Amino acid sequence: MEDIVVAIMEPGIKRQCSDHVEIVVGVSGNKLLTVGGNTGSPGQVRERERTLTSDTVIAYGTFY
Repeated sequence: MEDIVVAIMEPGIKRQCSDHVEIVVGVSGNKLLTVGGNTGSPGQVRERERTLTSDTVIAYGTFY
């Protein structure tokens, strides 16, 4: 079972729902190493590092 992070793609834009989900493959302190599709330009599958305190992270955890 993997953890997931629910995020928004464009920080600073207030939304009532997320528009992106990534798989968490590692955690170090308040940093998440994630893998997500449709990331960057052009949209590709990529690894990213996200900070838990970032305004783009809406939720993080293990979902069953």
